[in-house]
Amino acid sequence: MAPRQLPLDFNAVQTYFVEDFVVSESNKIAHDTILNWPNWPSNGFLVYGDKKVGKTHLAHIFRHRAKAVFVDQENLQQLDQFSRFIQKDSAFIIDDAHTFVPRYQTQLFHLCNMIKEKEGYVLWTADRPAQAWDVQLKDLTSRLLAFPAVRIPQPEDALLEALLVKKMSELQIETNQSVSSFILTHTERSAEFLITFLEKLNRLSLSEKRKVTIPFIKEVMQLHEKV
Repeated sequence: MAPRQLPLDFNAVQTYFVEDFVVSESNKIAHDTILNWPNWPSNGFLVYGDKKVGKTHLAHIFRHRAKAVFVDQENLQQLDQFSRFIQKDSAFIIDDAHTFVPRYQTQLFHLCNMIKEKEGYVLWTADRPAQAWDVQLKDLTSRLLAFPAVRIPQPEDALLEALLVKKMSELQIETNQSVSSFILTHTERSAEFLITFLEKLNRLSLSEKRKVTIPFIKEVMQLHEKV
């Protein structure tokens, strides 16, 4: 038998609409803080947590609400040119900020100062608290630790179920409640695992032209365990 091929999935569309974000006990503080902008106690705010818990979705909500701009490596490399976009009340997002240090720590420090001087705002997201980043510049560490920070833990059962429904809708997976329940009760209870598993499930379903049923899910689970 030929090995299973995992085709590219051109149907999946990642959505970051405000109305698609599912608020729960685990993410409510972070969500409410984003919506409370610009009434922040500081000009910066850090949201951190494991992958797929909703940090980037919140960043896009902030982008929509504050007309914020995502800062990338190119912007940091050309900070002198980028600085002209920093105006009073302007807002910026540094997604996965921990990946920018230590390489861009000097630029991040100057960016913090520029935004503060212009009375702007910056939202940071990361997979860990600022004190755990590989920052060697003490002045940057001081700036980062001055920002309020909120951790988003792994989702509770109700949120996992909502994430399952949302991701299945994005992937256009047709199924029923018994299949959904089976996935939730037989997979690792983390957002990252659930989303990764559903993406693999969808690719194999498309490749083999099979419906997503419990027997098919069991087969995919066995494949997933071997990876």
